[in-house]
Amino acid sequence: MKEVVWTDASGLMHRSILKDNQTEVRPNEGLIVDPPDVMQNVNWEDVSRELHNALVRRGLFTYNDIMRSQNQLSSAILSVLRKRVKQLYREEK
Repeated sequence: MKEVVWTDASGLMHRSILKDNQTEVRPNEGLIVDPPDVMQNVNWEDVSRELHNALVRRGLFTYNDIMRSQNQLSSAILSVLRKRVKQLYREEK
């Protein structure tokens, strides 16, 4: 068995597990082992609303605000996205 990481036509990277006799030319014919589908399974409208509210709560309104407090910007983004991505992994078990 061998693993190959490849990029599809839409620009998404994938990992496939191939049998030793399979060629890496067509990696999509192997067993594709991907992370959860974030694009399809996250409600981006909710993310947008929650991120907006998190930025307001942290007082991040202008470019100068985020430059003064880059940790707050990262914290706002992670607080909104981390729980959703973790939930996708939990649901895949």
